[in-house]
Amino acid sequence: MNSGLTDKNNNVIKIQLNIDGIPLYNSSSIQFWPILARSLNFINKEPFVIAIYSGTAKPEPLSEYLNSFVEETMHLLNSKFKYLNKTYEFEVECFTCDAPARSYLKQIKGHNSKSACERCTVTSLYENKKHFYPTRDPMYLIYLGVVKRLLVMYWIEGKRPMKIPKFSLQVINNKIRNMKKIHTNRVHKKN
Repeated sequence: MNSGLTDKNNNVIKIQLNIDGIPLYNSSSIQFWPILARSLNFINKEPFVIAIYSGTAKPEPLSEYLNSFVEETMHLLNSKFKYLNKTYEFEVECFTCDAPARSYLKQIKGHNSKSACERCTVTSLYENKKHFYPTRDPMYLIYLGVVKRLLVMYWIEGKRPMKIPKFSLQVINNKIRNMKKIHTNRVHKKN
């Protein structure tokens, strides 16, 4: 382990986790649901397998599929371990899952359902084969609607004189990165 660490002085092992369903064959319903991990602390940053479920459907019950993984992860998070006279801590840096896997793991409705938002209780209305949100919340009306369209259509992909020069985009991106360091990426809302 010591020979594989990128920083020999670092005693925190950060792990990135991924859980997702993978169809095994095009003509079969058999699928794998692996739990994968990787650490950026190690020279070899390739993902490694923690566990794999195989079946013709998603793992059911979900609690049985995740139980051993959650117990072991909690044990590692709550205790330190020694290796070659050095004490290490374990930290989960992030989970990376696509929208369907995330909704399955959280046991919430899918990303294209009536109650699709993971962070609020807004329910969409369905009309003319489209879901729309009746809220007057600026998050949906401005930041994820008009402003996003303006940024992409005119300022990023548009033509002069509306298009923002690459240098200015880099300045904006740097400012956003600096803001990310001091602000959380979660939006907590009450409706």
